[in-house]
Amino acid sequence: MVYIQLFVYGGSSSVGQYAIQLAKLSGYKVVTTASKRNHELVKSLGADLVFDVSNPTPTCHFTPD
Repeated sequence: MVYIQLFVYGGSSSVGQYAIQLAKLSGYKVVTTASKRNHELVKSLGADLVFDVSNPTPTCHFTPD
């Protein structure tokens, strides 16, 4: 199976939250950025991979299938 990924910058914003949900309903794997305190929020909306926007070193939280 081929997965198409979509990157949403600012996943915890109002538009970002809508984009994450719409992308998941459309079958995309969603990669987004959010502050550490909002990681659980964007994951609950369907984000598969979340990068901490405030950290200069790339770190992420992966939600396995």
